[in-house]
Amino acid sequence: MPAKKKPKATPAQALLDAHVAFYLARIRSEEGLAALLVQWLDLFLEEAATLTLDDAISRDTIKATARTYAIELDPGPGIPELIGEIAQRLHAHPVHDHTELGELLPQARFEDLLAYALAQRSVRARLVRGFVASPLYEQIVSELLYNGIRDYLARSTAASHIPGARSALRLGRAVVGLAGGALERAAEDSIKQYIARSVGSVSERTAQSLIAGAHDPALFDAAAASWRGIRKTRVGELRQDLSALELEELFVTLYEWWKQLRQTPFIAAMIDAGIDGFFDKYGPTPLAELLADIGVDRARMLAEAQRFAPEVLSRLDAQGRLQDLLRRGLAPFYESGEVEAVLATLKT
Repeated sequence: MPAKKKPKATPAQALLDAHVAFYLARIRSEEGLAALLVQWLDLFLEEAATLTLDDAISRDTIKATARTYAIELDPGPGIPELIGEIAQRLHAHPVHDHTELGELLPQARFEDLLAYALAQRSVRARLVRGFVASPLYEQIVSELLYNGIRDYLARSTAASHIPGARSALRLGRAVVGLAGGALERAAEDSIKQYIARSVGSVSERTAQSLIAGAHDPALFDAAAASWRGIRKTRVGELRQDLSALELEELFVTLYEWWKQLRQTPFIAAMIDAGIDGFFDKYGPTPLAELLADIGVDRARMLAEAQRFAPEVLSRLDAQGRLQDLLRRGLAPFYESGEVEAVLATLKT
């Protein structure tokens, strides 16, 4: 039995096949694809030379998109697991074993940051006053002073040069011992109370000198010397202080904090303010000029297109997906009847 003849293609089908074949041939050719990329990029830049940001899109549209991804999008359950896997890889990476802290933050850059921090007087005043006014500070200083005085009296040899002083001290200790622990505790409490009362006035004077910057040169030299002393430390040595599990827990904690923080009005206000600032500056600017201003010129765009397009398209072609994608993208027009309508008008 003779094989059935394949139905003759309609003009629209023939044009679709030719269109798909045309682009496949260009994409499969190294020179053809390069020319295609240049053509598309130059077409875009030609329009971008006169099309401004305000003409292309509104700030409200960008705000809505930013809010969607930064605030409203609910991250999937795979994110914490992914964070954990990334943390494990980062912690175990061998680059830590031959990277010094000073390579990440050179001494000169550290000192620049230190000088900037010391110059922030108002922030320093808030921090110093807040810390000095805290009960914890008073407790720590009181304990340090009390223990220092007690150890000094216990070890001091000054009394040995005063006639009768050593005997008086032995007698005092004997009397305290006969009176029991209550007298010793009472004396201890009295000393601590006196120290606590003194700490307030001493701390205020210390705070004022810190705020005024009287100790800035000494603080700068001490901090700079400290960094100079540890800058040769390899990052890998810090694994002793931060295990992979602890790093993972830190990442997860920061992620959970961000999920909570992004729901606050503060983040929404910052997003809106940032976008408004960008549009206020670049709204009337042509897109090509805007891109160049942020360091994205034609050469950079073409280099990136040539980096990714050949590999991605060749992989799709090898898997048999490229031709199907082209056909599905072009077919709706050729199957719409528009081609036949156009051809019919040409016949008349």
